[in-house]
Amino acid sequence: MLLGIISIVIGVIFYSIGATLILPFSFVEVFALATAYFYNALHANDYERLKVDSRIVYFESKYGRSFREENYLRSLTRVTGTSHPVKLFFYLLKLLIHFLALFRIFSTCR
Repeated sequence: MLLGIISIVIGVIFYSIGATLILPFSFVEVFALATAYFYNALHANDYERLKVDSRIVYFESKYGRSFREENYLRSLTRVTGTSHPVKLFFYLLKLLIHFLALFRIFSTCR
């Protein structure tokens, strides 16, 4: 808010001096600031939540104004925790080892 007021005041000062093109760009800057502020306010509470129960896996997500909730049977669901970089590295390493083992099996079959 204060940053927008300062920008408009500077634009008015330059407009009164004779630099008339500064004021429209000050309004464009204030519009961009207001757009960024409202976008941040809209998405400040976005989240994704995963709850694992004894029988059901609950998934909730909120993005902007849209809310989504899904339920899955636990016996038919596979949850992989690959969000942490170290876990992702070891997950990819495990996949590479499996791929190399399969490649070794298929290369000896020729």
